[in-house]
Amino acid sequence: MNEKDKNFIEAIIFRKTSATKLSELSKLTGFDDSKLREILSEVTTDYSTRGVNLFLNDQECWFATNPNLVNKFSDSELSETGLGTAATETLAIILYRGPMNKREIDIIRGVNTQSILRTLLIRELIDRDLDGAEYRYRASHKLLTHLGIDSSTELPNHEDLNQKIADLEKSYAE
Repeated sequence: MNEKDKNFIEAIIFRKTSATKLSELSKLTGFDDSKLREILSEVTTDYSTRGVNLFLNDQECWFATNPNLVNKFSDSELSETGLGTAATETLAIILYRGPMNKREIDIIRGVNTQSILRTLLIRELIDRDLDGAEYRYRASHKLLTHLGIDSSTELPNHEDLNQKIADLEKSYAE
């Protein structure tokens, strides 16, 4: 693999303050999807034992702290912030069901979650994207990195839980 290509891709990803979309990276580098993923795979391997790792999912990639090397810090990071039960429940809903809008979260929780969502945004545990006239909330890369996963679909029992929720929603609709 050409070291110059790897260095160019690393520089682009490091320069961004948020995740880099693979489609954007492909346009900037001129690499097709196959070549880009090959280079990203090598960069991921190169960084696997460092303090910073490259995280990659189907649509984007980002650099973040290696969770394996900072477990002591990571394990206490959320608990030290005073994240309460309501915020933890809201975070779990977004992790397992997101992206979703505030109204959908409010319905599940049964309360107004405006201040909780604001707190989670400030702590960078969730992100929001404008979808039409409303925001859709999803787990942030910081949270996924803290959990040591690349996507919410890697959460324990993700598919089983979502199927049970879908079945429950269907039974209420009947």
